[in-house]
Amino acid sequence: MQRYYFMVRFLPQEANLALLMGRCISVMHGYICKHEIKGLGVTFPAWSDASIGNVIAFVNSDKTVLSELKQQSYFQDMKECGFFSLGNVEMVPDNCAEVRLCFLNRLN
Repeated sequence: MQRYYFMVRFLPQEANLALLMGRCISVMHGYICKHEIKGLGVTFPAWSDASIGNVIAFVNSDKTVLSELKQQSYFQDMKECGFFSLGNVEMVPDNCAEVRLCFLNRLN
């Protein structure tokens, strides 16, 4: 199955990266709930042992889903203020390594 992605790069040098990542994920979650989207993933391409990195990317098999997510007001407002750079929606390269983490919520 072909997948697509777009990246959000945080531009300020002295940014609270965890806060910005959390807000981006919150926007994604709201979009998922409002539109009942399935299979929308998130990745951290600049993650290292030292930092979560200054880039977050969103992945889905539907290019339109990502285009609509990218148009959410938070992303557009932060871009207009010069805090974010938004990449184009592109195909995930075939040679891209993939790691999946699954979290289960169990109620006792």
